[in-house]
Amino acid sequence: MTQKLELVNTNFSAGQFSSQMLTREDVASYNSGAETLTNCIPHLQGGVSRRPGTKFLADLGQETRVIGFYFVDNQEYLFCLQNNQIEVRSPTDGSVITTITSCPWTTSQLFDIRYAQAGDTTIFVHPDFKMQNIKRTGATTFTRTDFTFEEDSATTDKIFQPYFKFADDAITLTPSGTTGSITLTLSSGYWDANHVGVNVRYKGKQLKITGRTSATVVDATVIETLPSTSADIEWDEAVFSDVNGYARSVTFHSARMCFGGTKSLPQHIMMSKTNAPFNFDEGSANADEAIFGQLGTDKVSEIRHLVSTTHLLINTNNSEFFQPESDNNPITPASFLPRRQSEYGSNRVRPLNLDNAAIFVQDSGLTVREIEFNDLLQTFESNSINDFADDVLSQFDDSAVFVGDSTRIEQFGIYTDQSSGNAALYHSNRHQKIFGWVPWTTDGSFWSVDQVDDRIFFVVKRTINSATKYFLEELSDSFTTDCSIATTKGGTTFGAAAHLLNTSVRAVNTAKTMEFGTFTLNGSGQFTLDTDLVSTLNVGLFFAPTILPVRIVGSAGGGSFSSKRKRLIRSILVLKDTFDITIDGKTLQLRQVDDDPSLAPSALNGTFDVYHLGWDRFGQRTITQTAALPMTLLALSREIAV
Repeated sequence: MTQKLELVNTNFSAGQFSSQMLTREDVASYNSGAETLTNCIPHLQGGVSRRPGTKFLADLGQETRVIGFYFVDNQEYLFCLQNNQIEVRSPTDGSVITTITSCPWTTSQLFDIRYAQAGDTTIFVHPDFKMQNIKRTGATTFTRTDFTFEEDSATTDKIFQPYFKFADDAITLTPSGTTGSITLTLSSGYWDANHVGVNVRYKGKQLKITGRTSATVVDATVIETLPSTSADIEWDEAVFSDVNGYARSVTFHSARMCFGGTKSLPQHIMMSKTNAPFNFDEGSANADEAIFGQLGTDKVSEIRHLVSTTHLLINTNNSEFFQPESDNNPITPASFLPRRQSEYGSNRVRPLNLDNAAIFVQDSGLTVREIEFNDLLQTFESNSINDFADDVLSQFDDSAVFVGDSTRIEQFGIYTDQSSGNAALYHSNRHQKIFGWVPWTTDGSFWSVDQVDDRIFFVVKRTINSATKYFLEELSDSFTTDCSIATTKGGTTFGAAAHLLNTSVRAVNTAKTMEFGTFTLNGSGQFTLDTDLVSTLNVGLFFAPTILPVRIVGSAGGGSFSSKRKRLIRSILVLKDTFDITIDGKTLQLRQVDDDPSLAPSALNGTFDVYHLGWDRFGQRTITQTAALPMTLLALSREIAV
């Protein structure tokens, strides 16, 4: 006997499921997800909307990584990192404010650079070059200098930097004198040509190497009078140098600047004195003095990220650590003892602070984990958050966080995948036990992403007019297409979208209530449309949201009908402010025959029934759009016969 059943997708908050989840009807969140959920924004209330489009800001001219810089309100900037330079651009219109040249990095190093901002200063680090200090000196001026440690005002060239003996412990150093210009002789070969210019210490007193004679002999200038000239194993050298490498990670935490890992000291951490971020003098190991320590592990761990949360998190290539602290037990040289919490490891993508947890990409590149502090156990737990969506992205290259704005309460992590060209949105509300992933596509490749305050910016790699372009674009609710700008009318000609020459675009009115069609721009970025309805049209690249609900599963009086053939009788859509929607190839009608075509149609709001024919096993119908207009699906019900 045939039975009629109605099944409800009350929400899509679980996002898009992995292809391996399609038969997991036993999972509690199964009916809160979708088999496909592309180019959508999920809402905490359960519905989904067409994602915002992007606003074109600038042609960057070459491969670029974007990093946001926030100083104060109305003084926000975009650092566009490129080969050997930074273009400082305005987030308002993408214009170049100034260009910082002679930067030590190359294109291949852009996404391995770590950074930290405090006030008007941003520190950039990479193990292959000196730490860089980018400082805002005025509303439109910035300077770049090699990072310099604080110096003793009373003693020229005495530098408060970390030191370590990299040479074999048994090698002795013999100075030829105690003051002035002297030679330093080692008992075994070690000196490298790159040691010239490096400070060393002999029995705690500093000298600067000025020349190299051989692997055992160098010239030096005494900075602090030496206590003797005897051969001694008590000597060391500056941690950061061309010989031994530079910091791999950086953050500001508990009023200290923190550097993590070099090529020669991959699992060491250097922390400045309290409230003195450029002073790394260990002094007498008092509570406020600098800290120099390492991770106590049974295997070498390369520090890749330092994350400032309630505690200092230390992400390495093979483990996760944290340094315990509290108001009554701050981090000091005596208390510094990081604890290992898990053994997953992190890749190069910077972790995000989102929803009271730190989100990091595992070293394998396939798993994303959140590390959250358990107050009861006083430990951190690292749990996978993409088990149900492991194929949304194939790899991760850059990340940003959005924590809501004046129009949207949701908070997201956004990741880019250069290999597929896609981006992925991770939304989370731990209090409501909501989380899920949604992939985004575009006509090109999402290349880099970052935020400034509550705004998200992408670098997008596109092929336009047979040429490869790297465009700076802002995620914008003002547009329903990508790489968009507003064009104005002159006669019957609209233009010019000079960045999209000879490219097919969609034209939408600025109210986002009517689409005027598909046009191929000419060689000047213009198109012809004879209309008196509008004088300004938004044009850009079309993308379509795609929603394919999960397969219909369940049981009735005769047992499970999950794998049986069934008839989908109708789909019941609850819509809000929707101007275009298609299901099963059928577009819902907005206009009536007596409507005035010169006026924008009314949005679809309420409940709408769409009837279907045919039998199949899954009872699914694709929901999408043919026009670049707003769409919000609050809920979906399906009536079936089995």
